[in-house]
Amino acid sequence: MDNPKTTDAGLCSPAPVGSLLPCPFCGKDAELKHSIVFHSPVVRCSMCPGTMGTEYGQHFDTDEAAIAAWNRRANNNLTVG
Repeated sequence: MDNPKTTDAGLCSPAPVGSLLPCPFCGKDAELKHSIVFHSPVVRCSMCPGTMGTEYGQHFDTDEAAIAAWNRRANNNLTVG
C-alpha cells in the first residue's frame, strides 16, 4: 500500500472522491483531504479558501460526514410550489 503524500497545511491527499459538489463560492472542484494533525477529513476548494473541516473548528469522524457537510446547501430543504 502506498503512503499518501503530505501536502500544504499538514494534509494528506487520499484518492479522489467523485461525490463532492463544486465549491459554493467560486464553482471550482473540491478535494477531500485528511488532516495529519487532527486525524480528520477536510474538504477544501482547489482554488479559493473555501473549507469544511478542522481548520475552522469542525471535526468529522468519517469521509462521508465531511462530504455531506460540504455538499449541504442553504436551499437543500426548499420546496417550490
